[in-house]
Amino acid sequence: MDARELALILHETIEKRIAPLRERLDALEARPELKYLGTHKPGQRYERGNLTTCSGSLWHCNDAETLERPGESAAWTLVAKRGSDGRGAPTELAREWSR
Repeated sequence: MDARELALILHETIEKRIAPLRERLDALEARPELKYLGTHKPGQRYERGNLTTCSGSLWHCNDAETLERPGESAAWTLVAKRGSDGRGAPTELAREWSR
């Protein structure tokens, strides 16, 4: 076996081994990019991967595109629900959390 034949065999072997990795990388790169667009704006077009805040909660857009308000259709998934405002919490606890 000469050097050229060996190089061809090595090339083919390496290509077979990395083909699944290339496919996986292509699939990962095809995923939508997560992008925070701030507070929800009525009439704004949102795309898959967009994140927005609506009524104090964080929402992820699942659809290719939507104009709907988060929480009113399957176009949105709740990521983080709005928490309580802390009113009525003991003063000492409030001081501890503000540090």
